[in-house]
Amino acid sequence: VLHDTTNFVHPIVSVITSVSYDHQEILGPTLDDIAYQKAGIIKPNVPVVIGPKARYKPIYDLAKLFKSRLIEVPPQEGSFDQENQAIARAALETIGQTPSEQGLLARPPCRFERRGRFLLDVAHNPEGIENLLKTWDYKYPGKKFVTIVGFSADKDLDRCLHMLGLRAEHLFLVSADTKRAATLPQLIEILERDKMSHFTPCASFEQAIELALASDHDILVCGSFYIMKQILRQIGRDNLSLSKR
Repeated sequence: VLHDTTNFVHPIVSVITSVSYDHQEILGPTLDDIAYQKAGIIKPNVPVVIGPKARYKPIYDLAKLFKSRLIEVPPQEGSFDQENQAIARAALETIGQTPSEQGLLARPPCRFERRGRFLLDVAHNPEGIENLLKTWDYKYPGKKFVTIVGFSADKDLDRCLHMLGLRAEHLFLVSADTKRAATLPQLIEILERDKMSHFTPCASFEQAIELALASDHDILVCGSFYIMKQILRQIGRDNLSLSKR
């Protein structure tokens, strides 16, 4: 059973940017299982563009079965932005369109989005956190940060918190107002088990922002789509000091 909702449309080109561990309870426990589900967007005789992190056997097998021309985008230097731009460029060129350089630079909200001292990114799995940290180092080499972080309970919390804990000067933990959110006790237990103590559980988003702003560093907000709306609502207030340092 293929779960990708894009199967309701017939594309002129299919694009698979990457394959990584996420939603295993639906897509399956292995990367090949997940790749098989993602390959569901491949249609007979429709070209398919794949990124350098999407080179898995089920994708090749289905493209061959459907006689779909496969366009492989090579690895790119720099951040994941360069990789995404190369994939978008290849997809446009595949359908005979000339890419707009301005369009290639556009990105959706909360994808490495700067708001004064705040940097918002919806990275919520290990690959996403790894790409986020690499991009931070690429854009701001040597610059330290604190992080406001909250996750959905079904994510790989151990690995994500470990990666952030090794890099952040301090972690301000929040829990979104949804049943899917990991609770503060869950996040605390993981960090304590990982022998980390540089964190503060916050009863509200207002508290997390206030404490983060009191630091001397930029503030990285990540972990869940659910926390972004509440963070954006708070940092949009006129009385917050958001000046870039």
